[in-house]
Amino acid sequence: MQKTKIAIAGGLGRMGQKTLVEILEDDGAVLSGVLVRKGSFALGTPVLFPDTQVGTGQNYSDDREGVFRDSDVVIDFTTADASVENAKAAAKTETPLVIGATGFSDAQLKEINASAKAAPILLSYNMSFAITALGHALQGLSGDLGDAFHVEITDIHHKDKKDAPSGTALMLGEAIGRPQGAIKYTSHRKGHEIGEHRILFSGPGEEIEVIHRARDRRLFARGAVLAAHWLKGKKPGLYTLKDIL
Repeated sequence: MQKTKIAIAGGLGRMGQKTLVEILEDDGAVLSGVLVRKGSFALGTPVLFPDTQVGTGQNYSDDREGVFRDSDVVIDFTTADASVENAKAAAKTETPLVIGATGFSDAQLKEINASAKAAPILLSYNMSFAITALGHALQGLSGDLGDAFHVEITDIHHKDKKDAPSGTALMLGEAIGRPQGAIKYTSHRKGHEIGEHRILFSGPGEEIEVIHRARDRRLFARGAVLAAHWLKGKKPGLYTLKDIL
């Protein structure tokens, strides 16, 4: 079976490094490139196995279109601005793109949607399949409980996370499907928390609380690589993890 050629955009970040390990340990995948921003200190240097520091055969690159053309799929764990540019490169080269970034404006989402007319793009604010399944479950729970139950969503992340509420919190809120402003969002940024989401349904005399905790960032990398394998060969369009489940 032919291996899937997967590249990483944002290869020096937390998630980029986790994804690098996941690709290198996947018997069905081969690393086809690692993108960094222009002017990066790592530009042109060898990409090494994070644990052993042995070379992977790739160098860090800022040649966006070149890396896209050399790949079956690109996984993007960058920033909202960079993801928009990567989506444009995906459209130009007709290369499938998995986006795991968050913090997009409405205008940026429109640009990604436009790029998805020329290339398959999978966008998810959380690459956990459990979170995707949780969103589906919350949709049903919200419908069963009705407006008598108030909804609060609390997200806890590491101190350096910029967007609040988190993209995952907003994604879960969208799944719950309450009117604009009906859900209370609370965000905490502290320490090195990977990610915790608490969803509270408060009704007359009773409550239901659902909690999801991420204990290892590699689960997001694993989800992104699985999504990359799935996206390879798909028709242009905008996809989410729900399309895989």
